[in-house]
Amino acid sequence: QRPAQAQVRPDAVLQRGDDDDLEVEAHDDDAVAATRTAVTLLLDRLGKHSATQDGPGTLSLATIQQRAEAALLTDDLSGARRIIEAAPAALRAFPELRLQLARVDLRGGQMAAARQHLEGLLREISAEANPVLRARVLTTLSSVARYSDENNAEALRACSEAVALLTRSNDLGALGRAYTGCGVANASAGRYDAAMADFARARIALEVTGDALSIAR
Repeated sequence: QRPAQAQVRPDAVLQRGDDDDLEVEAHDDDAVAATRTAVTLLLDRLGKHSATQDGPGTLSLATIQQRAEAALLTDDLSGARRIIEAAPAALRAFPELRLQLARVDLRGGQMAAARQHLEGLLREISAEANPVLRARVLTTLSSVARYSDENNAEALRACSEAVALLTRSNDLGALGRAYTGCGVANASAGRYDAAMADFARARIALEVTGDALSIAR
């Protein structure tokens, strides 16, 4: 029996003879929705317009997030930014997309911009209203602190707060990534026993969700 919090992760692969194969992965609690998203992402990689829109010329927030995430997974930072910035203004205001834009800034080395996005989100998202999303913002902020200022103390505070919020939720994927952030912060500060304990907790959480990419990282 699949754990209640686990997500369906279908892979779609297009074999192209002598060319490199195209492969995408989608995540969703619902198998049909996950499969539709995987097909949508594969069509995007081929430069085709998918027919999985919510209405004429309108894409859902989830689809935009999936497309931006697919671009991030292939290190297409400019493509991910274009996808987010091309979304309607009403969707760009959603904290989920603003967090994704901060992750693009982080990956692109634009730490000041990433921090500005994240600190703005933390002012808006309370632990009571949305603990999981706040924890995801804190986990990303932990990376910004570590890479921009080599501030391991701030990085550890941020990811520790994220872990505390997520241990009361059932989002094991986010919990595993928060533990990973704490492990890296502890290792960077020379606290190797604490780092190994964090990485072990991260692996346990991520193996339950089947998140192979995060486990590899």
